[in-house]
Amino acid sequence: MILQRIGWPDRIEDRELFYRTDGTIELDPKAAAFHLHGNAVRFDTYFNAFSLIKWRKYTLLEGVALTLELKGDVDAVLLWHGKIEKEIQTEGLC
Repeated sequence: MILQRIGWPDRIEDRELFYRTDGTIELDPKAAAFHLHGNAVRFDTYFNAFSLIKWRKYTLLEGVALTLELKGDVDAVLLWHGKIEKEIQTEGLC
């Protein structure tokens, strides 16, 4: 079951509700992909943040898996808000 997909804005003016980047993003709708021209893109935004706490509270969710398809010279970092530390935690994925 897919719980959430990354959303994309219909208008460029709304892009910061969906992603933040220090470069530019070229969308490829046919391949359901994007090409990043810059250093980083973040999806911890209004429409793309995934709230594990809310999913656990309102569903019988027992586990979550993240699937990414990456090509090229890429570093992926998972961000989450620490329950005990109360600050942003990170873990490198690749």
